[in-house]
Amino acid sequence: MRCIAAGHTRSNKEKKFIEGQRDIALLCSHARLPSYVEKEARGLFYRCLNEKFTAGRSMEEIVLACVYLAARVHGRSVELARLCELSELDFPPVERLIFILHRLLHLRIPLRSQRIERLAHEYANKLRLSESVLQYALKHLPCIEHILSKRSERVKASAALCYASSAQNENYPLIAFCRVADIGLQTLRRACSDIKRGKDGKN
Repeated sequence: MRCIAAGHTRSNKEKKFIEGQRDIALLCSHARLPSYVEKEARGLFYRCLNEKFTAGRSMEEIVLACVYLAARVHGRSVELARLCELSELDFPPVERLIFILHRLLHLRIPLRSQRIERLAHEYANKLRLSESVLQYALKHLPCIEHILSKRSERVKASAALCYASSAQNENYPLIAFCRVADIGLQTLRRACSDIKRGKDGKN
């Protein structure tokens, strides 16, 4: 980095880098994310700058996307809607950018549908499910989305939580999941059976 004291001025890239690192630290602090997530986000942000993925894009959205992807790299669950709220940014464009950067940066992490993830958080809060059940459901959500590819988002979210509660030995009544998701009992039962068959590797 150029030394200002020696009479040099920072390049535009250097300014963006410094501002981005500062904003990443601030967002991670507000979201209560650990230092290793912040470090990962800094690295992703540097790659975005270095490979010119920031051209024509909002720096605030780039920062948020890097923080979200960094958390996912380390298996940390962070609600995108919460990050958008903290950053005062709109959800849809940030979600699109996350999928774009995920592809451009060649990250080998499964991305969950943000809509389904938001529903899972919403249903878990309403049912007062334990954090371990929610985290288990979110961890397995990409696979469950694939198994239930033709089902509605409400079915996918509720079935993921139902599957997780059973796996964590915290069996909640099926009807409770049906009520929060506004779906039929048979619909949920079939979805849960499909998940079990899919997870067991059966046709």
